[in-house]
Amino acid sequence: MLSPRNHRAARLLGLALAVSCGSGGPTEPPVVITSVAITTPRPVLGTLGDSVVLDVRVQNSKQEVVSNADVAWTSSSPSVATVNKGVVVAKGNGATIITASVSGRSDTTTVTVFTVKSLAITPSRPTLTAIGDSARLIAAPSDASGGTVSDVSASWESSATSVATVDKGVIVARGNGTTIITARIGSLVDTTTVTVRQQPAQLEFLTRPGSQLQEHVIGPAVEVAVADSRGVRLSIPSAPVQLSISVGSLTGTTSRSAAAGVVAFDDLVATEPTRGARLTASLGTLQASSVFFEVQLALVSVSAGHAHTCGLTAAGHAYCWGYAGRTGDGGTTTRTTPVRVSGSDSYRSLDAGSSFTTAFTQSGDLVTWDSIPTPFPVSQTFTSAAADWFTCGITAGQLAYCWGAPPADFGNDTPSDGSSVTAPTLAMGGRQLLAVAPGMSHSCAIMADSTAWCAGNNPSGELGNGTTSFSSVPVAVAGGMKFRSISAGNEYSCGITTSSETYCWGRNEFGELGDPAETGAQSALPRLVAGGHVFRTISTGGVTACGLTDDGTAYCWGNNYYGLLGSGSGTASFSATPIAVAGGLKFDVISVGGWHACGIAKTGYTYCWGDWSNGATGTGSPSTSSGPALIASPAP
Repeated sequence: MLSPRNHRAARLLGLALAVSCGSGGPTEPPVVITSVAITTPRPVLGTLGDSVVLDVRVQNSKQEVVSNADVAWTSSSPSVATVNKGVVVAKGNGATIITASVSGRSDTTTVTVFTVKSLAITPSRPTLTAIGDSARLIAAPSDASGGTVSDVSASWESSATSVATVDKGVIVARGNGTTIITARIGSLVDTTTVTVRQQPAQLEFLTRPGSQLQEHVIGPAVEVAVADSRGVRLSIPSAPVQLSISVGSLTGTTSRSAAAGVVAFDDLVATEPTRGARLTASLGTLQASSVFFEVQLALVSVSAGHAHTCGLTAAGHAYCWGYAGRTGDGGTTTRTTPVRVSGSDSYRSLDAGSSFTTAFTQSGDLVTWDSIPTPFPVSQTFTSAAADWFTCGITAGQLAYCWGAPPADFGNDTPSDGSSVTAPTLAMGGRQLLAVAPGMSHSCAIMADSTAWCAGNNPSGELGNGTTSFSSVPVAVAGGMKFRSISAGNEYSCGITTSSETYCWGRNEFGELGDPAETGAQSALPRLVAGGHVFRTISTGGVTACGLTDDGTAYCWGNNYYGLLGSGSGTASFSATPIAVAGGLKFDVISVGGWHACGIAKTGYTYCWGDWSNGATGTGSPSTSSGPALIASPAP
């Protein structure tokens, strides 16, 4: 038997079945969600913590708005904004995708959080001083309250990338000039001007000066590079670079500004000779030094004595080298390289004798020296002087006075006892003359009428008058020739006529007369020097003579001991025919001493050859030179 509850359920089931079976109509489709749409426009939040409610419209398949739909909300970037039940809350700058979903249907919208209200670049207007240098710029965004916004980044650009580039705020110098750097965050923009201006930080000598010649322009031009701290040469003008030298001084333009990072000094002249000169470049506190180099002694005159040599520079400074106690620097040891004659005097001329030197100061005072310059008091005023074993001077009235030998050696028979005189004594019979040449124990002169006369000892016929008789008075050189130059050696003499022929007379043991037909035989008469050379000047030494042609070619003849002929060969004992000095050099000056000779080449350099044992060649090298050898520079 059914209970009352069961009876009621059965009746209901039956009723339902009856309805279902009895209606006969179609079944309606189920109602589903067909669309979800976020209707709030893309919101922008300007302050952290701000919120916005997103509206969403949900429709079902009946096109009905479902107001109570269970919408699921998500944010693609919760660090930018979170969403809960449609309420979006700003958390950080940026953009996030908000998605609303219902029953598999969804819609999205973009929410932007932008709290930046202002933008400022720091530091302002920076300057870079070296190509390749870098600096960081900060684009500092601020919010409405002035607080720093740290979660946004600016984009950067440079208006002139040839001046500076910029990447993520880092600027790098590329070239001198200015550029505008721009930072952007959204619609906010700030700019600053960046200046690139190289500053000198390094100096470098590009030129390594080689051996130079005193009082001549240093060549090639001295170049100094000016670079910034990264070693890049300046492409803009710098402050002037100053040059100085460690010894003496520099003349010329010693201050110049760099062009394209290099300054060229093309007219520098070193005033003092030295083996250890060094240039210094200065720019503000910056300095750089060159390598050490030699400044060769530049002489304008040179005179070879018996075992020493002296010369003058263009400034009138006297230098000597050779045998101990003859170099005028106060020293008592042999000087194998040039030394400056002591004292402050400037000289206009000098002549090295056998063991001393005679010189005129610029003011006309006569000075002599062996170890130390000593004023030589004279009552006469001389315009020129010549020295060998004794000294002779010529006055403005064309009279010759000599001293340091018996008067008979220079044509004065008073006194007649053969003793030497120490004071200037009238010479050559008191006749007016143009030139005088003292020798070892005789002298020759060119008289006012250009004839040659000699006096003194005459064992080899060095007086040239056809005899070997001593004469205490001047005797005329045979032949009646007119002379423009004359020189007296050891028992022989040579002269150049006004018609440019060269004659020698006297001793001829080693071919000193330059005439191979008379080799070994002395001649008391003038003999024409062989070879047909036209000499403009001649110099006689102890046993060798040398002459210079008009083009500066040097020829020597006579004894070749120690290579005195300068021919490059030390094997021949002598030559009675003039031989060209080796090396192809052209000379302005030549002077023959006892066992050496020296000449000043047209290049300005001084060369010597022959015996080195007393330092007379000035090369500093303990070796005999049979050809021209460059003299050394004074020691530092």
